[in-house]
Amino acid sequence: MIRRIEKSEGKRLVIIGLDGASFNYLDPILESGSLPNFKEFFTNGVRAKCLSTIPPLTPPAWSTMMTGVNPGKHGIFDFLQPDSGGLFRMMDASFRARKSFLDHADENGIRTISLLVPYTFPPNPDNKGVAVSGLGTPSAESDFIRPHSLRDKILSKFPFLKGTDPTKGESIDSLHKSLLNNTEQTALLAKFAMDEMPDWGICFTVFQATDLIPHFYCRYFDKTHPDYEADNDSEIARYRDSLATIYRSIDSFLGDCMEIISRDGGWVILVSDHGSQPLMGAIGKDAFLTKFLQDEGYLKAGSVSRAGKTAKAGAGSVANRLLYIAKRYTPHRMRDFINRMMGSRKAEIESALTAIPFLENIDWKKTKAFCAPGGYGSGVYIN
Repeated sequence: MIRRIEKSEGKRLVIIGLDGASFNYLDPILESGSLPNFKEFFTNGVRAKCLSTIPPLTPPAWSTMMTGVNPGKHGIFDFLQPDSGGLFRMMDASFRARKSFLDHADENGIRTISLLVPYTFPPNPDNKGVAVSGLGTPSAESDFIRPHSLRDKILSKFPFLKGTDPTKGESIDSLHKSLLNNTEQTALLAKFAMDEMPDWGICFTVFQATDLIPHFYCRYFDKTHPDYEADNDSEIARYRDSLATIYRSIDSFLGDCMEIISRDGGWVILVSDHGSQPLMGAIGKDAFLTKFLQDEGYLKAGSVSRAGKTAKAGAGSVANRLLYIAKRYTPHRMRDFINRMMGSRKAEIESALTAIPFLENIDWKKTKAFCAPGGYGSGVYIN
């Protein structure tokens, strides 16, 4: 989705990333008349459906957007990378085999701003612009802000970057407030970065809540969801507007960006990595795929000795092990969300995955193929 605002001396490009954005969800909000800047943008610009990557996941899709090549060339396929000995490493930008367009811009003298773009950690130390890495950042203590001279100032003005939930609550209501706050603060962070580096040429900002809201609130506003809440009591009705609230906040930021480009000349681009829809039965499908690999003899499970301990396939709580993986390997800003999700669906996940071998229960010497433990359906790995 692109809009050019004519001005011969224009040298600026604003890119707004909407993670997990879908016209199926955006258009009804647009038709309600509550997104005036989106409406103006689409009326005077160009739009088209996103053709995502294979697999259509956040890490490979944003990496493709940043590099212009497919996952087979940039080397990022999933949230995790299989390592020797049946272990997995969290993906980050160091795995990416190609330079991003921001790197090329910087090398050609264009000052860049990169804010909360997924899988841009660690920031390129050679770039002279402003960078705050997004999803895939290991912790708030890591080196995820450039230049270093702005680190303390940014963390002081924008504490949401430290990974704390402002509400400290576990309710679905507090989660929405947290996501809305993060959305508003992301817009303010972008304006702050533009002020700090007035000679910027490219500003790329990604909003994560457009993806997270459908993950946790889809059943309140999508009638195709198998668990759709049809009641209209006050508690449920307010969540019907949960995604619209996020888009209204972004609409205000979009208006500010179009005003900047109207003044200075240049382009505004809206981009996404993949769409959104109700996820039906994915856990069971992944479990069946692992079972298929077992039945066909490609995956061998059993008692496996490791570090003086013996584990059997299916032993222990699979849901607890999934939660452990989430806590240990998931970027800090996502952990509270995963805790909430796993807590509410623990019984369902346990039922679906009991007796399915996890990585530590696989006999690697006899295994030819296996599935990643993410539950995202990202394919089969060859051992």
